[in-house]
Amino acid sequence: MFEASDIIVSLIIGLAAPLAILDSSRLIFDGLLVARGTAQDGRGRLLSWIFALAAGPALFGERVVREARAGRMRGGQVGLSVAAVLGWAWLYGLVLIGLLKQVHG
Repeated sequence: MFEASDIIVSLIIGLAAPLAILDSSRLIFDGLLVARGTAQDGRGRLLSWIFALAAGPALFGERVVREARAGRMRGGQVGLSVAAVLGWAWLYGLVLIGLLKQVHG
């Protein structure tokens, strides 16, 4: 059974890991990964899908902030989007903690 601290830790891990993946991939690929994903080649699409899977909550959260600042979202939409980002990050954190427990025993 989870305690409140477990939920908070998994949420923090679920937010931090995708942000680290997103920022490091932007530094390594210098924006080429996103541009390559729009191309019609299969390898570029595969890399974009893998990147989106690994950094999904960070990409989604970044898009929510961008759309909210531009005024293209209403209050309820912002609230639901933030709840979706936090839920996705929490599940992401649970998966990462489970993988770490499997590796370290």
